Amino acid sequence: MNDTDNIIESLLLAIQLQLSVLRANQEQIKMDINSLGNEIMIKGFPKQNLSLFINTSSEFIFKPVINIHNVTLEHVYQMMSQHLGIKVTASKKATLRTCTKLVCNELATLPSVRALGPRPSWGSISSCDQTMICNKHANMLKRVGIDFTRCHQNWASIARVSHLWKDHQRRQL
Repeated sequence: MNDTDNIIESLLLAIQLQLSVLRANQEQIKMDINSLGNEIMIKGFPKQNLSLFINTSSEFIFKPVINIHNVTLEHVYQMMSQHLGIKVTASKKATLRTCTKLVCNELATLPSVRALGPRPSWGSISSCDQTMICNKHANMLKRVGIDFTRCHQNWASIARVSHLWKDHQRRQL
């Protein structure tokens, strides 16, 4: 064997070794996720909540509401009390409603949303506008002490709350 063959062989062995280490780590992560899921089940959370995990900058956490189209303000209040440990008082509810109303009003003033007509559906609003409004909503709530990113980082469900508020406002008219 010449030097090139030796180098290639050693590289292949190193790659094979790294692959086996990665597989072992992957199996360990799967076992950790399963054990975390079992822990959560023991604490009384329904099994459906374990189907989706969200990666935050520091850890994986489960997404409390799987179907974001079913999010209501009651879900948000439950999320605040159970997952964030925030006592849901009348003032916290008012804060949530006020922040949501401000964000919805801002959403309604965007030229791209106004161009959609008087009652645009959430799906017809561009994803860029959705993301911008969702981030503003989450940041506004975070500044007043309601940090949803601690329990999940699903901006779409927070935005859905904004959309529900908008629907609520339309029904009141």
